[in-house]
Amino acid sequence: MVSERTEEEQIEAFKNWWVENGLKTILGIFLIFGGYVGWQSYESKVASESQAASDIWQTIITTINEAPDGNLSQDNIVSIHKNGDKLKNEYGSTSYAHFAAAMKAKLAVEANNIELAVQELTWVLDNGADNAFVPIITLRLAKLEASRKNYDEALKILENADPGALKSSFEETKGDLYMVLERTDEAYTAYNSAILFNKSSDQLLNNVLQLKLSQVNPANIDLTDVSDEKQSESNNQIDE
Repeated sequence: MVSERTEEEQIEAFKNWWVENGLKTILGIFLIFGGYVGWQSYESKVASESQAASDIWQTIITTINEAPDGNLSQDNIVSIHKNGDKLKNEYGSTSYAHFAAAMKAKLAVEANNIELAVQELTWVLDNGADNAFVPIITLRLAKLEASRKNYDEALKILENADPGALKSSFEETKGDLYMVLERTDEAYTAYNSAILFNKSSDQLLNNVLQLKLSQVNPANIDLTDVSDEKQSESNNQIDE
């Protein structure tokens, strides 16, 4: 009898729990299942868009590679711009769209359309480009602004960006801009930093940086100090 009452009590307790929690349980199961299905659909959509964007980008690359001696015809250029715009408009979050905008900027520079080139590079920076891609785009944009004599704007672009692995190039460009603005003390500091950050084994590049530094070297500073400082930094890195 005790066993029967216990079973009855258990059944009654389950009924009461189901009244209170049954609907929530079913809803939770549906939400979990729906979330899984939704995630699967999202992944499928992302993969599909990535493939479509890749195909368009490959069309651009094929157009460039098939141009005789690399000389693009007007039809080639129109095709590249058209496909580039398609990538930007329909797959703007993909790296292919960012590559396409950079390619459009390159063609614009070759056509002496600096305004369009600036617009394209600015679009890349404003639309979530990969962190590894941002420094080179930033540097190109700054140099384009400098070519339009927007020196202060070019400096602002460089100063507000993370140079990543391009620290030396950023500092050299800053030095060039400071020279144009006749801010020689700041130019000296920038060129000095460019030398310190330079990791290239290209002796010509090293000579150019040293030459630029010598042009703004304060009379009371020995250039050999710079070389000694760079050597000291290299030794510290080896010790680390």
